[in-house]
Amino acid sequence: MKVTPTESRLLHLLMTHTGQVLTPGVISRRMWGDDEVGDTDLIKTHMHHLRQKVEPDAKRPRSILTVPGRGYTFKVPVPVERGTKGWVHQQQNRRP
Repeated sequence: MKVTPTESRLLHLLMTHTGQVLTPGVISRRMWGDDEVGDTDLIKTHMHHLRQKVEPDAKRPRSILTVPGRGYTFKVPVPVERGTKGWVHQQQNRRP
């Protein structure tokens, strides 16, 4: 898969914060050094393009997820045990 330098940085940012919700302000500061809340339309556009390239079905993303009213998160889909159907998401910071 071929991604732009911006998409590569955005994917790296999401993957290094797996399971955490990153707000548009945090994404903007980390990506472009902006102190403002960030251009949410620009971030949405980059997320859309990234999903088109990395998700098997961009309309039903499994890894790059939107958390309504909050931001974006990255989840690692892992296959469920043999004999079952579907996928489950790896849980982060899980306590026994």
